[in-house]
Amino acid sequence: MTYLREAGYAVAFGTAANLALTLLWALRWRAGLRFLGLRVSYLQALEAITASFPIGVFIPGNKVAQEAFRVAYVRSPNMDRGKVISATTMEWVSEGIIVAALLVVALASKAPIGLAGIAYAQAEQANPQGRLKKALWGLLSDLKMLASDKKTFTTYMGLSFLIIMLDLFKVAYILVILGYVPTILDAVILYVTIRVLSMAPTPAGVGVFDAGSFAALALMGVPAGVAALYVIALRLVDTVIPATVGLIVLAVTGSWRVLEEAKRWLRRGEA
Repeated sequence: MTYLREAGYAVAFGTAANLALTLLWALRWRAGLRFLGLRVSYLQALEAITASFPIGVFIPGNKVAQEAFRVAYVRSPNMDRGKVISATTMEWVSEGIIVAALLVVALASKAPIGLAGIAYAQAEQANPQGRLKKALWGLLSDLKMLASDKKTFTTYMGLSFLIIMLDLFKVAYILVILGYVPTILDAVILYVTIRVLSMAPTPAGVGVFDAGSFAALALMGVPAGVAALYVIALRLVDTVIPATVGLIVLAVTGSWRVLEEAKRWLRRGEA
């Protein structure tokens, strides 16, 4: 019962942190979209992001599929999809710079924690990610424009840093709630490991994420019971709850869009 109560606190904290992360994510994306001239409201950006959560859970390709969906789902003319992709890619670039710095810290520590899992996940995801990168090379002009504007680039980097630090704190503090206090270095290594493992091409990273996270926690010296509870709590926080909320948002907004399209069709018929 004590473990269950602690797990409940961990899930509640993680869910609150994820809510804040999603709100910051929408703010960052909208900033890039508006800079490129797209009239996308904050709520429309938030709608597309939230509706994409179940796509990343149920469809192979995970993050790649989720990102492709939100690019397609955001309310913007089809002719502007290239700009939407550019604003989205700039998010990956800004986060990639920060995560790469954290990865250097993890590698420089010479700690074996999670490195095998990172190598495996990178090999598994190399093909889909590589194909996506090739498809985005034609959008370099928009990316260059985003990066060359100091205000926009600073906004991206500042929000990305805030998002990653909050996410890192969430990952570490859930472990603290469950009774194990990691060192700062362990928290960084665990976060980088989880970020990379979550990109495995299986739906929601099933198998790769769970086994890799458990192995990283075991190498840190976390007791097996706490490690298992941590993986379960993280699954609820980062997979089950977001997917459930996303399905509700997708059902509501998708139904509304069908009704809007039906009304337009009826008006054309009357004309």
